[in-house]
Amino acid sequence: MTGSLKVTDLGWRLRYRTGEKALLSYNVSKAPELSNPMDPSSAPTSNTCFVLSEIYESKAGVLDHFKQGNENWGDAHAFREWLEKCKITLVPAASIFKLALVKSAVREDWEKQKG
Repeated sequence: MTGSLKVTDLGWRLRYRTGEKALLSYNVSKAPELSNPMDPSSAPTSNTCFVLSEIYESKAGVLDHFKQGNENWGDAHAFREWLEKCKITLVPAASIFKLALVKSAVREDWEKQKG
């Protein structure tokens, strides 16, 4: 992100650590857009790609995310203004149909939570 706008502030996102609203995973990545996305060695364009991925225990967590973000995140308005200047794809709630957790600590935590 640019300026003082930070999506890495997890504060209100960590409100629920267990239960149907629990945040299970939070990742932010940033990379240059490539002229050929299927060729990692292709020249970058002048664009930057950000990927924010959050996984919640259930849809209740997603709904609460939007509620809490709008009510409690001081940068919500600035974030929306920034998004208006970008090419975005927003998927507010998608079901995971296949999950592969590579790190053993993450996999163990996931298995404990799923029972």
